[in-house]
Formats: sequence, C-alpha cells, structure tokens
Amino acid sequence: MIVFILEDDPTMLQSLLEDIPWSSLGIDKLLTARSVPEGRRLLEENKVDLMLCDIEVIKGTGLDLLRWARHHGYTAECIFLTNYSNFEYAKEVVRLGAVDYILKTEAPEVLVAAIRRSLGHITPPPIDESKLPIIDGSCSSENLSASLSLPLEEWEQLLQNGEQIRLVNKIKDYLDHAKSAGQLNTELLFTLHHDLMQMTYKVLRRWQIQTSDLYTNETARKLYHSASHSAFDLLKWINQMSTQTIRLIQKSRRGETLVDKVKAYIDEHFSENISRQDLADLLFVNSDYLSRVFNKETGMPIPDYIQQVRMEEAKRLLSTDAAISDIAVRVGIDSFSYFSTVFKKYTGMSPMEYRRANCD
Repeated sequence: MIVFILEDDPTMLQSLLEDIPWSSLGIDKLLTARSVPEGRRLLEENKVDLMLCDIEVIKGTGLDLLRWARHHGYTAECIFLTNYSNFEYAKEVVRLGAVDYILKTEAPEVLVAAIRRSLGHITPPPIDESKLPIIDGSCSSENLSASLSLPLEEWEQLLQNGEQIRLVNKIKDYLDHAKSAGQLNTELLFTLHHDLMQMTYKVLRRWQIQTSDLYTNETARKLYHSASHSAFDLLKWINQMSTQTIRLIQKSRRGETLVDKVKAYIDEHFSENISRQDLADLLFVNSDYLSRVFNKETGMPIPDYIQQVRMEEAKRLLSTDAAISDIAVRVGIDSFSYFSTVFKKYTGMSPMEYRRANCD
C-alpha cells in the first residue's frame, strides 16, 4: 500500500517518517510533498491508498488538494493532521469525505489508530496471477468445479461458530481429496485461497470488524501472500487467519453490538437525512442483513426507530419556548405539516395540544 504525506514543516515530516511504524502497518511506499502542486503530481503518478494532509501548506491547503483529488476521481482515504482546532475546518474535512481530523499535539498512538481504521477500508491487494507458475492445462476450471465443489457455506458456518480446528481439518481433507484425484495444482490453490479470503471478509463484515485487523504483523502478511504456493502454505495461512478471525469475533461479542452502533449513530444524527443504506455503508454490512438484525433485536424497523428518536426529542423541545416550526427542523423534518402529522400519529395529539397538556 502507498501512503502520501502533505507536510511543509521539515521537523514534523521527519517525526512522521520516524515515529509511525509504517512497515508494521502494511505500508510498502511513502511519498511526501510540501506543496499542493507537488501533491497533485504525486497523486497523478501513483495509486495512493491513504493521504495524510496538513491544512496550511505551500501554495494552498490540504483541503484544496483533497477537493481536487475528489473532483478528479481519486478515492484514497484521507486523514488531516493539523495545528488548527477549527470547527469550520473540521466540518469541511467531513464534507469532503476525510476519515479523521487529528491535532498534531495528540500522541503518536492516536494517529496510528486512525491509520489502522483507514486501512481497514482497503482490501489487501490480490496476488498477481502473472507471477504464478504456469499451470498444466490438463485440468480445466470446469473439471475442477465439477469434481471438487467448494463447501464454502459449511466452512463459513464453522468460522462463524468459532470451530477453528474442524475448519482447518475440513480444508485439509478437501486438499487431500484433490491431491488423490490428481487435481491439486496452482490453479486450485489460487482459487481456494481467494474463495477462503472472501469467505473470511464476509464473516468479518457481519461482525463489523475491519479486515486490516487480520494483517497487523509481518508474519500474517507473509502467510497471506504465500498461501497459493503450496497446500502446506495454504493450511498455514488458514490456520493463522481463522485463529485471528475467531479471536476478533470473540472480542467483538464482548463489546458493542451492531444494533448498539446503529442506535448510537441515530441518537447523534437523528436531525440528518439517514437512510438504511447510509447506515449499512457506515458499518460495512449488507443493508438487508442490517434491517433483519435491527428488527429482530428491537422489534421495529430502522425508520420507525429514527422517527421514535425524533418524536421523543420533539416532546422534550416542546417544553421549551422554541417555535414549533423550529422544532420540526431541529429534529430533521423540514415540512411543518408533515411534522405535525407524524407527531400526532406518535402521541395522539398535535404539537400545540401536547404543549398545552404537558407544559403549562
């Protein structure tokens, strides 16, 4: 992965280069620029995965560079690291799709954590098929799929349930069967590796776990890249990967649930236009799955919960001197008449009737 740093302070730049454990974060290449024009050139010439930008730099700002990058279709993650604790800057950073806004006075660990979160949105690069050995053409992919169908659903369930030993043994049995059938070749190993990788990412997304958490050390990354070389290498990788995945799931089970995260976000952003898809994208899950889980745990659809939060806040605001039209806007409903309709459906009274009955 490639990281680009926009920083015109030589001392700060040197600190970033020396204090951040880039290699252990999976970063292969670091690019640096002191000015916006230089930054544009580097973005044009390199496929950058993560941008780390100061606000005030030579010939412009980091915001200028990010605006230009987004306008030209560059999708690199972006973190701002600055001396400016300015709310207007922070709002613009969020609007442009940056993932974090960190003050330079923060400890290095804060920046490292932000980098890890950003890299979690980036899937590790696939193995370059052109570098794989030439495959014996006597066994086509059609023959493979016909005689050695992958029981991925069964394996996925084992991983989801934490049955690591059974999973590894099942995959070993599959490889042994392929070997005895004379079909254990590079093509099969490559296909199996990538199918298992996608299976694992699917499980991790279900638990809201970042895929980068699987690659937190050099050993894990080496096992990932060598997994297609032999059956032994594939088993070493699946053993390490499944162990780490199950450990992450267990840790997640002890923490905040998916529904907790949805509720927390809605409670904070209820005045905004929130869609089911927005929430699913934010939490990296399928929107249908999110709806099913939320409905099952709360007994109501997500839109109903958003409406409930808005109406409870409206009830609270009606105890103040705020105008009812202002209250409607503050809870995220632009139309006064629609607000009145929804509020009456929720409470059995119009906003004015509720204020008279409960706030006199």
